[in-house]
Amino acid sequence: MARVITPAEIGVTANITLLTSLIQIIVNLGLNSSIAKFKQK
Repeated sequence: MARVITPAEIGVTANITLLTSLIQIIVNLGLNSSIAKFKQK
């Protein structure tokens, strides 16, 4: 498998994984705060 994928492709995949992880964290933080506000009403 290492011969099929170039190091550049591995780097792109790692960057995409990092970006999607950060987006998920930000979205989850927003959902948690909105749920907390909704429960307080």
